Amino acid sequence: KAIIADCGYTTVPAILKHCIPQMLKGAPVGLCYAIGRLGARLFAGFDPEDGNALASMKNNTIPVLLIHGDIDDFVPWQMSIENNEACIAEHRLVMIHDAPHAASFFTDADTYLDEACTFLHHYLYKSYHKPMRCMFCSALVIFVRNRHQSDEDSANSRTYRSSNFPSIISGKLV
Repeated sequence: KAIIADCGYTTVPAILKHCIPQMLKGAPVGLCYAIGRLGARLFAGFDPEDGNALASMKNNTIPVLLIHGDIDDFVPWQMSIENNEACIAEHRLVMIHDAPHAASFFTDADTYLDEACTFLHHYLYKSYHKPMRCMFCSALVIFVRNRHQSDEDSANSRTYRSSNFPSIISGKLV
């Protein structure tokens, strides 16, 4: 009934060719891609050339909410813009300021959830007014904030804080 695409890439070849230089510094991109493609075809039974979100967007009839951080250096934010422009279904693009890869929610949970709740309420419940944040979304924000706080309190537990992921405590970035 509805799709939320967070940090969406355009095609598998495009994202792999973008990431290879970051992951394998100095390695020849073309050769690495060719070896990886051959391995995928022989051992995993798929061809990376078939992974094409742009082509899917050109044929898609399901409403799409595209969300992307504007400082994502893993999947370039321009790929979401390309997907947005290619989409023939109803769609909306939301760029989250100062959000790195896969951290839009952690960077600006209020905007993320307001956009996601409005989008889902509109397409799942046919509600055309902007809803108050639903109980599920509100509970999710509280859970993430509490989880983050308990992670900070425990020296042995996993923490969300790193140089790449801003922390949210009481709705403010720290």
